[in-house]
Amino acid sequence: MSKSTGVLHAAKSEPLGRIFLEAIDYNLPLVGYASGGIGEIAKQIGYTDTLCAHDASPQDILDKLSQIETMSQQQPNWIQAKELAKNIFSIQKYCNNLDILLNDNLVSQQFPNA
Repeated sequence: MSKSTGVLHAAKSEPLGRIFLEAIDYNLPLVGYASGGIGEIAKQIGYTDTLCAHDASPQDILDKLSQIETMSQQQPNWIQAKELAKNIFSIQKYCNNLDILLNDNLVSQQFPNA
């Protein structure tokens, strides 16, 4: 991917959105549908410019794709998105959230009326 200008994800859904995170990691715009995990991640990091609605036509995707050269030059937006994605979706954040969830669950089991 290091020699790519961008990433095209033609499937209408990707439950996990991993391809979007990989594109961000390489500072590449991803053209595709804002549905499933990709849509959720894009909303959370505030970067939806390169995505089309779930019911968009193939022509809408082609139109976005034709703008990919310009999109790939918008590095500051991708750098900000990448940093935000790292903060939200990092392994450390996941572990911290899991720790909080488990601790809250343990406390509620030990002290059901608390």
